[in-house]
Amino acid sequence: MKKQFTFLLIALISAFHATSQQNTLQVVGKNLTSINGQTIILRGVNYGLINQGDISLDDAAGYQDYIDEVANTGANAVRIPWYTDGQNWRDIPGPPSNGTPGTVDGYVTNGHLSNIIAYCISKKMIPILSIHDDSFITCKDNWPYFNSTVINFWTDPDVLALINTNKAHLIISLANEFDQVRWTASPATELVTFKTNYNTAIATMRQAGVNVPIMIDAPDCGQSSSELLSIAEEMNQTDTRHNLIFSSHAYWYGYASTLSQVQTKLNEAQNTNVCFILGEVATNQDGSNPGECGLNDLSALYPIILDEACSRNIGWLAWTFSLDCSPADKCRLPALRRI
Repeated sequence: MKKQFTFLLIALISAFHATSQQNTLQVVGKNLTSINGQTIILRGVNYGLINQGDISLDDAAGYQDYIDEVANTGANAVRIPWYTDGQNWRDIPGPPSNGTPGTVDGYVTNGHLSNIIAYCISKKMIPILSIHDDSFITCKDNWPYFNSTVINFWTDPDVLALINTNKAHLIISLANEFDQVRWTASPATELVTFKTNYNTAIATMRQAGVNVPIMIDAPDCGQSSSELLSIAEEMNQTDTRHNLIFSSHAYWYGYASTLSQVQTKLNEAQNTNVCFILGEVATNQDGSNPGECGLNDLSALYPIILDEACSRNIGWLAWTFSLDCSPADKCRLPALRRI
């Protein structure tokens, strides 16, 4: 009888561990942890593979060569900008792109995007899939679009299948640099709107079965870290999975352009009990004045940001591996080719 009881107890313990086994990346306190419970500090790049015009994403060998080069930097993560149907040049017919409508959506439904993500995982990199609909999401405040098109994308059956297939290693970056808070006449009111809409979106995705970590960008083109951190703990508690990553994009020339200001911003992150990363760090940023573009030669801001982030074990992702605007456009230029 005693032996039978012992065997039963062992079986129950084994069953408990089997059912409670972590099967996605999971935020625990301030740390992102693997399915084996190991702490991960993200060190990687943003890479818009979909905008690599010299390859077809139908051609696995072609895109795998590019992913191999990203892996060769030593990156452990790659943030992959993506677009909803009709929002990328590959979908737009006529010159100069000569795209074909439905192409990007086809990459989801035919499994190519899932294969791209799986290949990143095979190269020991955590894929972070991010929606970058530039006309409606990046630096915009179009809440109707966010609450319909973006959330419909993440809860589409094909996307849910993709997430489930790669769930052990995948992070979702819900909407790139969305909303404006500091840049409005009523920042406090807009921050409540930001929190309320994001909480609703996260709840909808969780109810649809999305259990992987969800990354939330700071508003104001990703720059407003203080505002995001002021609501981050509450948002993470509201999430039924408590599995949120909070991200700021360190284009801080007009926000935190000195060592002491950078230290203040990163200390805020360090003193808040959430998982926080710098989702984009670069040598340059957008700006109407030439001086605002140079985070490299003016004040050497980006090395300061990286040094201070690394000393606090705060993860970061360089913008970008090989793709960006031309220098004449004064846009963000390729940065930090080596990790």
